[in-house]
Amino acid sequence: MSYSTSTGRRALATVGAAAFLVGLAGGDARAQSSPQSAIAETMFQEGKALLAQGRTAEACAKLAESMRLDPGGGTLLALAVCHEKEGKTATAWSEFGEVSARSHVDGRADRADAARARAAALEPKLSHLTVTVDPTVGAIKGLVVTIDGSPLSAGAWGQAFPADPGAHQLVAEAPGYLRWTGTVTLGAKLDQQTVRVGDLVRDPSAKVEPEAALPVPPAPEVPATPAPPPQPIASTGSGRRTASYITAAASLVPLGIGAYFGVHAASEMSDARKLCPSGTTCHNGTATSQSTSANSHDRGGDCWGRLGGGPLSHVAPRRERRRQDRRAAHPDRCPARRRLRWNARRLVTTEPPRHPGRRSRSLVTCPAVSST
Repeated sequence: MSYSTSTGRRALATVGAAAFLVGLAGGDARAQSSPQSAIAETMFQEGKALLAQGRTAEACAKLAESMRLDPGGGTLLALAVCHEKEGKTATAWSEFGEVSARSHVDGRADRADAARARAAALEPKLSHLTVTVDPTVGAIKGLVVTIDGSPLSAGAWGQAFPADPGAHQLVAEAPGYLRWTGTVTLGAKLDQQTVRVGDLVRDPSAKVEPEAALPVPPAPEVPATPAPPPQPIASTGSGRRTASYITAAASLVPLGIGAYFGVHAASEMSDARKLCPSGTTCHNGTATSQSTSANSHDRGGDCWGRLGGGPLSHVAPRRERRRQDRRAAHPDRCPARRRLRWNARRLVTTEPPRHPGRRSRSLVTCPAVSST
């Protein structure tokens, strides 16, 4: 007898609390300027009446439609009470929390306190569901996981969240793969369930379309800059060396001829000195002829040497070039000519110079030898 009495008292308390909350749901000011607001108000009143008659499913449908047409804190509070009576504790708990937040904005402290208290009473009774997705499945491009038709974001994968008691259907699908479905059932109070999304199988009939290439952004316009002036081409050392080799090779021919004349002049002077010993008066015609020939060959060798040494001086090292310049400025200092002239001074001549006051160009002069 006592058991039935306590049960009846709890039922009456529940009915009383529900009636109190439904009473708090009224009093919202609705804009009557649009037909949609008028329809929302009509459906709200019908939902409250159905809820009082115990026709919970019909009442929840009316209140949900009213909330969709014209959202309001009072309508949401009535819908939360309806969902709690319908057994959707997780949905009711979430709606009570939203009513509390809305009521603070609307200045309805009484409604906010009542909604907060009802949410706190429901929280210890909630059942929870966890949905896990393998990394290989989660990496599939375009994967969408839904629970009872509502998308489940990737951030909720692997996290326990409150869910209404009863059966829930999970669906996982992605382009090019067969659809995966699963079902899980939660108990009325404090149930904990985990469901794993299975591996997705490729659809053999699906055509694999190549991924569309991302549009290439246009290149930024760069202001045109004037072209730099052409730089002079620097000469290379290889070209200078080649020119030096060619010049040196061309100078070898006149230098060789000059060397030939110089050696020949020295040889003839040596023969003339043998015929006319130093310190004696020489009347030998052969010595005179050899002396004249040596003088001529000496001048020829000097000319050929200058011809070959001129171009070579431009490619010679700087020190050698200065030496060549000094020799050109002072031809009397040429060692070969000094040697020939020193040898010529050792010969004695009795013939006066052809041009008095002027130094004779001949190295050796001898009087002509009479034929008698």
